[in-house]
Amino acid sequence: MKEQNNVNLSDNNPILYFQQAFILYNLNDYVEVYNIMKKASTCCYRSGMYNWYFLSLLKRKILYRIIVTNESEKNLDKKLIQNIKKEIEKINLDKTIQSIPDIENNHNQYLKDLCTFYIFYNLGNEAFSSYFQVKDELN
Repeated sequence: MKEQNNVNLSDNNPILYFQQAFILYNLNDYVEVYNIMKKASTCCYRSGMYNWYFLSLLKRKILYRIIVTNESEKNLDKKLIQNIKKEIEKINLDKTIQSIPDIENNHNQYLKDLCTFYIFYNLGNEAFSSYFQVKDELN
């Protein structure tokens, strides 16, 4: 299925990139998922599919965290990780969400909600990680 879908990938059908990313994610090929989402970002933006564009950016940010978490077991190249990090640092979800057409008319409210959830999710994860660090230090 991975190969069949890969053959059909096209800028004319950006949704196929999301399907391919799903397949690769389930195969734990996170760097390739990131690269597919990068292509999806470009295709969706060019096609005027701004909701999908935003989702692809959000997925890329999440994937970066997964890649960093799995970096040692996958023996990933440090330079590759640094390049992805630089790309991720340039993604500003708040600025992007404000620039998406119709955001003022609340047509895209769910994207704002996703962005808010993402921020709280990250803060919760950091707090949870800090809890275990403090617990280990106390022991």
